[in-house]
Amino acid sequence: MAESSTPPVAPPPRTRLLRGNPALRSLCASRAVSFVGDGITATVLVVLAARQDGPVGVSLLLLANALPRLAGPLAGVLADRVPTRRLMMRCELASGLVIGLIAVTLPPLPVLVPLAGALAPDPRVDSGGREHPRTRVRCGENHPSPAGTGPRSGRGR
Repeated sequence: MAESSTPPVAPPPRTRLLRGNPALRSLCASRAVSFVGDGITATVLVVLAARQDGPVGVSLLLLANALPRLAGPLAGVLADRVPTRRLMMRCELASGLVIGLIAVTLPPLPVLVPLAGALAPDPRVDSGGREHPRTRVRCGENHPSPAGTGPRSGRGR
């Protein structure tokens, strides 16, 4: 028996989407940094509240962190009226300013709770009826839109 002389075919690279799309690469990198920063901030705020005010402080802080999620549908409707890129940039900038304010002043609990509510993981991107920005960045000439989200489906914009 003779062996086949054709070389094995290498699978296509899985990172082609990120390498070929700088806008998507920037979005993924900035969101990853933001998520890591949000996690670190939440941990530090819980430790700060625990040291200053004990279990009551931690409870109030976590409650303030969870309450803005209830406004998700309303925030999604309002977010549809603003360009996504501008909204994301302004929200990240505002979040950075609030974190800087907390770091510089180390406020007492009555001031910290509303600030923590302002830092809550917000519904600015993932809620509402609008197409998700990652989908919009990804969908170009080389990448067709996912089923049911194209301009003719009535669901995408």
